[in-house]
Amino acid sequence: MKINKSTQLIGLSLSYCVSDILTKQVELDNVLKIYTSCLWKSEQELEDLLKKYYEFHWYQFELTEVRKVFNSLLPKIQMTQLFDPPCYPNIFRGHWVANESDISWHTYNKKIKRWRTPQ
Repeated sequence: MKINKSTQLIGLSLSYCVSDILTKQVELDNVLKIYTSCLWKSEQELEDLLKKYYEFHWYQFELTEVRKVFNSLLPKIQMTQLFDPPCYPNIFRGHWVANESDISWHTYNKKIKRWRTPQ
């Protein structure tokens, strides 16, 4: 998807989307939500996740700026492992979409313990 700076967007990858915001390719105010397959259950797990992502994905930015962007996004982040059934978005066509209908989902089949890929 070609990103227009005024388009409202739905993110499909926490690491890529935060990177795009930090590099000013996407405006923070234009983000409707970001889906992530990451899961945290406590403040400490969230802090650990932020540090891990900072170390591997966002190391070229100042930690204070990363934390500011990340904290601003928190209310917009949806953890897809908590969905029923758990799922994650397919990003083979990009990590931003304009509409929910543009998302292709991988879902988890609990009976056979395997991810089901969309057709």
